[in-house]
Amino acid sequence: KARQHAKTVAALAIELGLPALPRLIGRFLLSQLHPESTPPSSSPCHALPTFTGHVKIFHSATATFIAPSDPSGIGSM
Repeated sequence: KARQHAKTVAALAIELGLPALPRLIGRFLLSQLHPESTPPSSSPCHALPTFTGHVKIFHSATATFIAPSDPSGIGSM
């Protein structure tokens, strides 16, 4: 049976051992909502937006490697 993961940012921060996760998400949201404002890293924590929605964990990953200047071509790696 699949393991149940945290459903909130606060619970996920505890599960992953990343206490800064809520603050990092707040800084990301601030930079997306107000790209012209002060850099999020210099914004006080109380000024950061809070994400209160549910989170979902998807165990997947994709990696794409591109070397346009590689003379060996696409089939040589």
